Amino acid sequence: MKRLVITAFFTLSAAAPALADWQYDPSIAPAGMASGNGASTGLAVSCGNGGLPAFEITGYTLGNPQEDFVLQIDANPEDLYFADCQGTRCLLDMDTMERAQSFMAQLRAGSVLSVGLYRRGSLDSIPLAGSSAALDQLSARGCGF
Repeated sequence: MKRLVITAFFTLSAAAPALADWQYDPSIAPAGMASGNGASTGLAVSCGNGGLPAFEITGYTLGNPQEDFVLQIDANPEDLYFADCQGTRCLLDMDTMERAQSFMAQLRAGSVLSVGLYRRGSLDSIPLAGSSAALDQLSARGCGF
């Protein structure tokens, strides 16, 4: 009996994704959303205007209508992003398509996204395990990236 329980545990554990893995949710219009979470915040990627990527920090609880986020993926240089916030979500301003594409490439290839507030320190670390697969699913459904 004990052996059966142990075998079932390992079989189910291997089939289920890790809690920190990125997920793709097809139910969000127009093409779904790819997202990953840290301990308190997350990053969600969806199709924005005209199929371009929209990046949102989720779980933000400080309540400021505008915020300056410092993001860093692995050992890449830190980058400053301005954001408009509503509730617990902050839409990052990517300035240019090149900047969005560079950030997307880093998300796909990286291990950890560090999220902080400009001159106020670190907020969270978001594991990027599964981000490439989740972003591929989003891209395959009509997003222009």
